[in-house]
Amino acid sequence: MHSLEDLRAGKLAGSRRLKLACGLETFPPEIFELADTLEVLDLSGNALSALPDELPKLHKLRILFCSDNRFTVLPEVLGHCPRLDMVGFKANRIHTVPAASLPDRAGRVPAGQPALADPHRQRYRRTAGLHRAMHRHAEADARRQPLA
Repeated sequence: MHSLEDLRAGKLAGSRRLKLACGLETFPPEIFELADTLEVLDLSGNALSALPDELPKLHKLRILFCSDNRFTVLPEVLGHCPRLDMVGFKANRIHTVPAASLPDRAGRVPAGQPALADPHRQRYRRTAGLHRAMHRHAEADARRQPLA
């Protein structure tokens, strides 16, 4: 895990992965200094309830974990992130999932899950089903590779 102090001091320049769990209530703007390299961002275990509209500036971001925070709405900005393939928002208080927050590239319906008639709900089901497997895979991958 990284520290906010190291991020602010520029010690994490060039990092491809960043994990911050330090009680954050707002998204640290210093994260945008990693825009040219950051691929995996884990902000789980904080007190976040929103993501900035500028999130797509992290143009290489592929994986975003925001589990165990205070989100009540899945942020629409997720749908504007060009390379984002995986998100994790478990253990939040999400009651609203705007269609704009889930691009069609989010994944497939998991085996054994019936397709839903409502495309918005179907995208949510795909993302929720994929999250469990992908989160386990990403955690295992993080244990095998040292964080930069």
